Amino acid sequence: MLSEADTIARLCTACGLCCNGVLFADVELQAEDDASALEKLGLPVKRLKTKTKMPQPCAALNGCLCRNYAQRPSRCRTFECLQLLKVKSGETAPDNALTHIRKARQLAERAEHFLKELGHNHPKLSLSQRYRRCVRDAENGGWRTEQLETLAELQMIVHKLTAMLQREFYP
Repeated sequence: MLSEADTIARLCTACGLCCNGVLFADVELQAEDDASALEKLGLPVKRLKTKTKMPQPCAALNGCLCRNYAQRPSRCRTFECLQLLKVKSGETAPDNALTHIRKARQLAERAEHFLKELGHNHPKLSLSQRYRRCVRDAENGGWRTEQLETLAELQMIVHKLTAMLQREFYP
């Protein structure tokens, strides 16, 4: 049986959904987080009236690995997706969790493909933000039949992905 640290390493380094803009659009910084230090590491920080956020996808993400792992924000340190929690509790096997991770990543990649095809290739925006912009563009009219058909495929994929994330990843 894998140690807890090995399990985390195996799952998290195969996934990255919490950092790549699929699960979250941003990470809210906490009082103990040093926004200036994060900015010095090259991470963009948005200062709002009452909150400070780090937009996703994370600028420190390299594949599924964090370049600033030791200096990551507290929310990043403490977040555990449902797949990780299930493996840690013994409710599911690591290989089952990896299967869910692969399926979610495949759906996200298909959504990315269609978003790019529809002109929404903004790598600094989360998947949900790009999807909403894409739908808004379609609602404004002027799209050809082929574009609308591609949008319909995208909507089905996003629906499947959202349902899977709700069921299998959000704690």
